[in-house]
Amino acid sequence: MPAPTLDALLKRGSVEFNKLRQAKSLPADFTGATLTRLVCANADLSQLELTGSEWEHCDLSKLNFRDADLSNAYFHGGRLDDCDFSGANLSGASFEKLKLTRCIFTGAQGLDEVELSDVIQKDVVGLEEEEDEDEADEEPEETSVKLRDLLTKAARRLPLEGLIAEVAKHVTVETGTPAKAEEIRALEAAFEITFPADYRAFLQRFGGLKIVGDKAHALGSFEVFGLAELQAAHQKYLAEFQEWGFNPEWLTVKSGEDEDDEGESLAQRKAKLRGQLKIEARHVKNFFGDAFDAVRVAYQFLLPVMVAPKALHQAVDCVGPDTQMYTVAIESWEVAPPSGTFTSRLFANLENVVVR
Repeated sequence: MPAPTLDALLKRGSVEFNKLRQAKSLPADFTGATLTRLVCANADLSQLELTGSEWEHCDLSKLNFRDADLSNAYFHGGRLDDCDFSGANLSGASFEKLKLTRCIFTGAQGLDEVELSDVIQKDVVGLEEEEDEDEADEEPEETSVKLRDLLTKAARRLPLEGLIAEVAKHVTVETGTPAKAEEIRALEAAFEITFPADYRAFLQRFGGLKIVGDKAHALGSFEVFGLAELQAAHQKYLAEFQEWGFNPEWLTVKSGEDEDDEGESLAQRKAKLRGQLKIEARHVKNFFGDAFDAVRVAYQFLLPVMVAPKALHQAVDCVGPDTQMYTVAIESWEVAPPSGTFTSRLFANLENVVVR
């Protein structure tokens, strides 16, 4: 049986991964590893051989890459927050179309060979994109301006109505139809979830919100869903899964406390259900992969991932561990919403709106 890949090991969780490393039960060489849509935090990858590794659309937080060999590694898409590359070998490494926040590159080797393309840096230490001498002599081109940069610091402390009024001075703002309390309760019952209090208040006051900046830029708008959009997303997810041949009735498996299932282990019951599921693992994985791409800005304001059918989470639990990472991540947003007021979370996401 082949050894598990680095991608598979990390998707099981950083706690288990770090324990295996401490027990010296893992190899040190993961040359050429391919990691796709990995969501990982606090994993210890220090001193590992990661030459030529590829990190595609990964969301990495507080990873320890100290003294690791990342020569010719390729990071494409996604984001890296609070990651430590101190002393790592980055000769020939490439970072493309991603965001680096509070990452540390102090003492890293080969920084002059690192290729940066469409990388957004914020509070990064030790990594500087060199300016081409020929380009420095040319007239500077007009650059895009982010809406958040046009607002004063005081705008963050304004009531929601005040912040929206300030935003409307620079871009187009559209609000929806205020929702009634009974409509919100009905939708919560249908989705089997409870909306956070500040989102419920937002729905009753504004119904929905769309901020439209410069349409010429890909990130020129931002939307906070209203009830109609949430319902549409829920129906879209149901239709998409049913199109793959998914039948929610397959998930009506006995709990194990019933007489027929007496003595059956959880693993046995899952295996039985897996045999009934006609859906392929790749369908679930692709579904949650697309959904999780949206959640980064998404559940800041309860976008579609929150209203994915409950049966979908159960299906993932039966299909396999490669898809469970998405369920865990998404459900964790339900349990513990992001900190901060609704206004401050909106302000934080205005960096995605381009004015020109």
